[in-house]
Amino acid sequence: MTDFINIRNLYFSYAKNKVLQDVSIALSQGEIGSLLGSSGCGKSTLLKLIAGFLKPAAGEVQLEKQVISTSRKVLEPEKRQIGLVFQEYSLFPHLTVYENICFGLKKPYPQAHLDKIIAMVGLKDQLQQYPNQISGGQMQRTALARALAPMPKIILFDEAFSSLDTSLRLSLQKEVRDILKTFSICGIFVTHDLEEAYRVSDKIGILYQGKMLQWGSPSQLYQTPADLSVAKFLSPGLEAKVKEGNIVFHNYAIPLEMDIPQNTTLFIRPQDIILDKNSSYETTLVSTCFHGLYQELSLDLGTPFTIQANLGKQYSPGNKIPFTLKQENILQFKA
Repeated sequence: MTDFINIRNLYFSYAKNKVLQDVSIALSQGEIGSLLGSSGCGKSTLLKLIAGFLKPAAGEVQLEKQVISTSRKVLEPEKRQIGLVFQEYSLFPHLTVYENICFGLKKPYPQAHLDKIIAMVGLKDQLQQYPNQISGGQMQRTALARALAPMPKIILFDEAFSSLDTSLRLSLQKEVRDILKTFSICGIFVTHDLEEAYRVSDKIGILYQGKMLQWGSPSQLYQTPADLSVAKFLSPGLEAKVKEGNIVFHNYAIPLEMDIPQNTTLFIRPQDIILDKNSSYETTLVSTCFHGLYQELSLDLGTPFTIQANLGKQYSPGNKIPFTLKQENILQFKA
């Protein structure tokens, strides 16, 4: 597929503070991407560079093969056909829902297009109400409809769902993905929520101290993380080493079942630990938590480490739990 938006080797600094360094990402038309990383890693700055609010120090932003940002020239934000949705909604309190949706559109309004958007976001009965008369979810739907109204090529979402309660956040994530796919609009989400990124994204990028550690599909990142730091970002886990034919971590040395070089670093994720009554390796159960279809067990493996187990057996804190490793899926990183 042809890249619809292409960000190449982007750099940006505030004075001497290097915010982004050699960042490259690409999306095809209708694809959805998410940017993950800790606060201050450059996620929102990257959105501002895409939107045209900032000028890069080096590199370029291309949209439909047209260069829209370089260190020499930046196409004005209003000419980019890029929509924005923020956490704060940014609605005008003196305008109705319908007037907020239409704000910035030239008359005559594309009414058939607006009717389709309004129906998809579920605001047909709130059009004449004001922002202080509707719920937080309805305000975010209004902001989304306003972003969709000018028929943008891309919509940027900056922590758009973080202030909503869990059930509403989950439903909106699915709705927004479905809407973007219906209109074949690219979306780029900035989020701290890994599960949100998994639910909405075709591609995910992990930013760390201004550098893109990895950009790829959710399954690519999870199954083949570029390095240990990406693996740690995507899942809890235990670091281990290969020594003298054993997997060594905490007080354990478990014989290898595969040919792995000496001193290779391994990353053991929760699904790699299997309860096995026939195993000679034991750990102590720290605590349990019931979750309906399964229970969480916190095991003492040098540090409390949580795994999921079925409900076929009840466990109590302090019990000795025999376990083994499902070695074929353990991640490996060269020393």
